[in-house]
This record gives sequence, C-alpha cells and structure tokens, in this order.
Amino acid sequence: MRRLLFILAFLSCPVLAWATACDVPTSTCYVRAGATGIADGSDWTNAYTALPATLIRGDTYLMASGTYPAYFADTANSGTTVITIQAATVASHGTAVGWLNSYATDVSGPAVFNAGTGGIGLYFNYSSDYWVVTGNNGYAGFGCAAGGGPCNLKIDGSSSTAAEADNLGLCEGGNYGWPSCPHDITVSYLEIQGAGFAKADVVWDNNIHDDSNGGTSSNGGGSNFTLSHLYIHGSSGVPVFTERATNIIFDHCYTTGNVSTNSNHGEGFADQASSNVTISNNLWEDQEGSGFIVELDRGGCQAVCTANNWQIYGNLFYYDNGNTRSCQTGPCNTGIGDGVIACINALICTNWLIYQNDMVNMIGNNAGLCEDCTSEGNVAATWTVKNNLWWSNKTGGIPMGAGYEQCSTCTVTEDYNSILGYNTGTLDTTFFTGAHDVLLVSTPTSPFVLWTANPPNFHLTGENAYWNNGLTLGAPYNVDPDGVSRGLDGQWDRGTFEYLSAPVYAPINLRAIPH
Repeated sequence: MRRLLFILAFLSCPVLAWATACDVPTSTCYVRAGATGIADGSDWTNAYTALPATLIRGDTYLMASGTYPAYFADTANSGTTVITIQAATVASHGTAVGWLNSYATDVSGPAVFNAGTGGIGLYFNYSSDYWVVTGNNGYAGFGCAAGGGPCNLKIDGSSSTAAEADNLGLCEGGNYGWPSCPHDITVSYLEIQGAGFAKADVVWDNNIHDDSNGGTSSNGGGSNFTLSHLYIHGSSGVPVFTERATNIIFDHCYTTGNVSTNSNHGEGFADQASSNVTISNNLWEDQEGSGFIVELDRGGCQAVCTANNWQIYGNLFYYDNGNTRSCQTGPCNTGIGDGVIACINALICTNWLIYQNDMVNMIGNNAGLCEDCTSEGNVAATWTVKNNLWWSNKTGGIPMGAGYEQCSTCTVTEDYNSILGYNTGTLDTTFFTGAHDVLLVSTPTSPFVLWTANPPNFHLTGENAYWNNGLTLGAPYNVDPDGVSRGLDGQWDRGTFEYLSAPVYAPINLRAIPH
C-alpha cells in the first residue's frame, strides 16, 4: 500500500508543459538541476530540471551533476527502441551550448536520484522495456573506479526509513500487484548507497530488486537484465535480490558491506528460481547472512523450484583483513552461515559452473560451497567446480572446505581446486576427490602480492605449484577480470587473477571510500 500511495502521489504532481525541442527520436536531451531557461531540454541553458514523466523512445537524456527526485520509468514501448539515461561528463556532454565543465559529473560529483525516506530511487513499470542507464565512467576494473567509486550516476538510499527499500527496482511486481515484469534493461556505472548498517532492524534494503509478484510461475521476473560496473555499499539487507528471471548478467561489480539479523536476514546475491544467470568478474566484500551468492526460497516455492544454467566465475569473495570495517551501531562481521555459494531450502540448482574464483579470509560456519548442506531436499542438482582458490579461512561449527554436500542424488564434478592456509577448523576432505586438487591445511606462503596491506593486492606473486596447473577452459573463462588471457606463459593459474610478470598491477583499493 505504501508503494501504491507513492506512485499516485508521484503521478498526481503537476507536469510542466515541456516544449517539443526533444520530442524527436534520436535526439539528445539535457537535464540539469537548477537550470533557469525555458526547460525544453534543447541545450544546457534550457535543460529540463528533472527527467520528464514521459520520455521519447530513441532519445538520450544527458544528466548533469546534481540531485534529482526518484524516477518511475514508465514510457510506453515502441517496438524495441531504447531510451538512454546517461551521466554527462567533460568528454561526453553533447552540445556546447550553455555547457560549463562544472556541470560534469566527473568534475562536480554524480547525478543523484534521491530515494528519499521511501528508499525508491529508480524503478521500471512492468510494461516499459528497453532501457539503458549508464554513468558513462569507462573504468575497466571492479565498479566505477578504484575502491568501487565514485560513479557518475548514483542512487542515494541513505535517508530511507521505510520497512523495505528497493533502491533500483527492476521489477516491483510483489509490491504493486503487477501481472508481469519488464525486460531488456541495461544498467552500468551506477553507485547504489543503501540505508546503512545502523538501520539493519528498521530498513531492509533490496538495493537491486526483481520481485515477480509473489513468485508464481505465471509471473516471471523479467528477462535480459545486464548489470555491470556497479558500486553497491552500505546495505542494511540484500544488495541484490532476483526472482524467477531469465538471462541475468552481473559483471565487474563491486559490492561491499551488508548486515544480516534475525529479523532482517541478508545475503549478498539472493535468488529464487532464476535461470541463465552469469555472475562474473566481481568483487564481493564483507557480505553477511547465509552466503555471498545464495539460491533460496523467499516464498512461493510450494512446488519444485529450479535454478538452471548458472555461471559463477572470476569473482573475488573476501573479508577485509582482520574484519575491521566500521559497523556503525549495527551488527557486522558475523560471517556466513551456509557457504560462499549456497543452494538451500529445497531449491534445485542444475548445471551450475563455478570456475576461477578466490575465497579469502572467510568467517562464519562454512567457507565453502553448499549444495543441500541444510538437508532440505535439493535433489538431482548438478555442479561443476574447478580452478578455484581458497586462502586463509576461518570457520565455526560445521566442516570447512570447498563443499558441504548432503544430497545423495546430486552430482558434483570437482577437480583442480587449491585449498590453502586454513587458520582454524576441520577441512572437509570428503568433498575433495579430484586428482589435481591441492590441499594444505597448514599455512604456506601467501599466493597474493599484499593481501594484508591497506589497500590489498590480490594479484598472484608468481607461478607456484600450489595454484598453477589449472584446467584449461574455453571462452569466456579464458580471460581474467583484468582482461588478461589465461595461460599465456604456459601455466593456467587457479583463482581470480592470472599471473603476469608485467605490467605491475595496482592494488585493488578497498578503502578509498567509507562503506
């Protein structure tokens, strides 16, 4: 009901009589908070002061630095014609008429969608498809810049006081009772700031939310979502939650910090029954709850629910050295309960490929992979687990290792994994049956350049029998997150990064921006 009132209030606001200068497909329109011209979007002097309620298919809307209201993307489809919302930069700002470099998002700060107390920043109507939203940063690493951000485009959910905050709403079917979900939405170089750790038991963040109206099979969760180079931080709940969608790509994103409590349970990436999902080349830091990537029942799986064809590769899963991140007044650093990657609640996870990932400094109950570790009936699942690297992990009460699997009808094809330097706990050696696995419970030399430094550097120190001699794999697994082709020196390395003697990589700056 809260969300319905929000929509009605939003749509009942007076609509300015925009002139028609941008009402032509393939035009570029201009948006600048505080503009004092005639507001027809024709140039930077006469820019719209906010995105119009209805946009023009085929147009690009360039947004200057500033703060803007939450936006409901509701423009009707016109075939497959796309609408583009893009941050304006010094190098890419369209017309020079009225332009000042101080308007650039890479000079004066991002164009910010203010999610307000309701926590809704940017969301899409179920019948409005074909959108491209981009901060236009162009950074090749994790997120928008070293340390994740800053990004040129942002959703600010820090003021939220709502029981549920959906900062980026790919589908709000459950909240509004919509009959379906949108499709073909691409979002890149966007920063999403959550409500903050201190609101863990007040606000439950779904920083990215795809809710298919309660999970019934007739209401699919949309399709063709491409999410790349996002920076998600300060989440009081779940950074990413998807449901019954198809064709999701989540790539080169930087997700740091969330909170999980008994009343507001969290994970890093929570899904229910989506298929054809690729989670690749991301940095995941300090995620709390069941796990970093968890397939589970959020409600509506009365019959069998399946999650088919997942590829999880090139990711760095990490707790900061010493687990020292600021908790503010909320709980954190409690770790994960079921595994870095987990399939629980009787979900059936078939054809999951888990390749070339690092799992570093995990805390909690299980630093490994969970295929029915909760004994809830995940029958006939199939996983392939190869070329992964575990390093310096800690554990609680259940066995530690690359897996904790209790499903007699499930199939795991496992080999070419390295499990190095466990601090405490019992290694689950029953999972490691591969002839090419490397199991060292004692602590060898660190495989990483400076993983305990601030900022750390997770590139490999060199070639070593502990982590090279990985299995040669085809595309897309043959390129690491830096774009380095694997095996060029004759050794295919396990884990996230391929060793390359030159150039010398810069460290991954995990402390550039407060989380």
